Parts: sequence; structure tokens; C-alpha cells
Amino acid sequence: MMLEKSISSNPLTKMMSSSKFYLKEQKQKDREKHKREMQVYNERNNKKFNEYFKRLQQKRSHSAANYSGRHFDYTSYNQNIQVAASR
Repeated sequence: MMLEKSISSNPLTKMMSSSKFYLKEQKQKDREKHKREMQVYNERNNKKFNEYFKRLQQKRSHSAANYSGRHFDYTSYNQNIQVAASR
């Protein structure tokens, strides 16, 4: 209790507390500013990545058109091998 009274009566501690308060305010403002800057930076880079992935998908879709789509059924081939092996 005595310590609190001595701190509150000392003008230097009052100045220090206000400077700490302003320092905290400034830090908070800087954080918000950096946060906004990072959002702008991320949006710009995300646009670049999205454009790249769109181009990549277009290339993949063109190469997929060359695929014939045939799927061979090897069941009869396997059955013939099994029959030959059993003889």
C-alpha cells in the first residue's frame, strides 16, 4: 500500500506509465498496419498461384483428351493361363 502511494506520487513513474501506454498503442497500430500489408501481399500472390494452376489444369485437360479411354479386360486371358497351368 505504501509502495502504491509512493509510485502514484512520483511524477516520473506517471510519465513512464503514459509512455508505456503510448508504446503499447503504437505496437498495436503497427501490428494492424503489418496485418493489412500482409493481406494485400497474400492476395496478390494468391492471384498469381491461381493463374498458374488454371493454366496447369488447361494443359492437363488437353492431354486427357488424347486418352482413348479403353479399358482392357484380362479375365479371359488369366483364365486361359490358369487352365494351362492346371494341365
